[in-house]
Amino acid sequence: MRILVVAPDYRLLSGPAHSLLFIKELVKNNFEIHLFFSDLINAIHVRKFGIKPFVLTERLTHYQLSKYIQKIHEKYSYDYILSISPEYLLNLNERVLSKTMVIPQGRCSIFSIIEKLKEGPLALRILPSLMESFSISKKIGAFGAISRYMYREIIQNVRTNRVALIYNPVDYLFFKEGKESFYQQSGRDPLAKLKLLYVGNLTSLKGVNKLIEFMPAIIREFRTARLDIVGEGPLKNKLSNMIRRLNLLGRVRLYGCLRPAELAKLYRNSTLFITASYRESFCLPVAEAAATGTPSVVRGVYALRDHVEFGYATAFLNDVDDEVVDSIGRALDNYEKLATRGLKVSERLYLPTKVAKRVLRTLESFS
Repeated sequence: MRILVVAPDYRLLSGPAHSLLFIKELVKNNFEIHLFFSDLINAIHVRKFGIKPFVLTERLTHYQLSKYIQKIHEKYSYDYILSISPEYLLNLNERVLSKTMVIPQGRCSIFSIIEKLKEGPLALRILPSLMESFSISKKIGAFGAISRYMYREIIQNVRTNRVALIYNPVDYLFFKEGKESFYQQSGRDPLAKLKLLYVGNLTSLKGVNKLIEFMPAIIREFRTARLDIVGEGPLKNKLSNMIRRLNLLGRVRLYGCLRPAELAKLYRNSTLFITASYRESFCLPVAEAAATGTPSVVRGVYALRDHVEFGYATAFLNDVDDEVVDSIGRALDNYEKLATRGLKVSERLYLPTKVAKRVLRTLESFS
C-alpha cells in the first residue's frame, strides 16, 4: 500500500515532525510512504527511515503546491493521502479526496472564514481561496482531530461527522524515561526541590514571558523553585533581560533547543512542566511530560483543558500570581496521582504504534 504524506512545514525536531512520528510505524508495517516536505537538509535522514522524500526547494502558493501534489499523485497513484491542511489539495478530484485524511495541527484556513470576514474589505482578496478550501473539505474522506478541542472545532467549522480522534504521538524516548522514573523515583518528595520546566517557542502567544514574571511569587511560596526554559524564538533577548532585571539569575535558565534524548531526561528530572500559553490545539510538551511521569500546570484554555480533564495536569486561568501558585500547590499535593495518571493515559493515547493503528483504521474505513 502506498501513502503520500503532505506536510510542507515538516522539519526534523520540530512540532510538525513530532506529530507525524506515526508514519515511521507505517513503514515498519511494510507501507510505502512518500513525504512531501520542505526540509532539504534532513532529506537524507528521512530516507534512512525508509521514506521517499519529495523536497520543496522554493516557496509556493497553495495553488502551486496543490498542482505539484496532483502531478505526484498522477505518477504514483497513491492508495491514500494524509495532509496537515486541506488547502494543499485544491487540484485533486473527488475520487482522490474521498481517500484523503486531513490532520490539522492548528486552526487552518477552513476555520478562518468568519474571522477573516470581520477584518473588512481587505479580507475579500483571500476569501475565494478560503471558500475553495472549505468546499474541498466537504469532500475529504475524514479529518483527524489531535485533541477533543480540535474535534469540536472541526465539526463546528466543517460541518462534518467524518472526524476521528488521532492524538499526536510522543517519541518512545519519553516513555522510556517515564518507566525508569516510575520505578526509581516512586514515593519521591516533589517539594524537596521544585524544578519547573517550559518547552516550546519563545513567543508572547506561548506566554513564556509570563512564566518569568510569575517566578518571584513562586519563589516566595516555594523557596527552592527554579525554572528551566527550552526553546528558541523572538523573545529570547527580552527574556534574558527580564531574568537579570528581576534578579532571577541562577533561578531561571534558558537552554535553547535540545536533542530529544536530552529533552526526555530533562522532563524526567523536572518536578512539573508549566505553560502559560494562551492558545493550543494540542500542546505536545504536556503529553511528553505525561509520558515521563511529570505532571503539568497549564493555563486552562483551548486544548490545554483536555490535559486537565485527562487527570495529569492542574490549571490556572488568569495572569495572577496567586492563581499560578495555587495551581502549583494543587499539583504538588496530588503529585503521585497526577504522575501515575499521566503514565497510564499517555501509554493509551500517545504511543506511536497506537496512533498508527488509529490512522490505519480510519483510512481502511474509506473502502
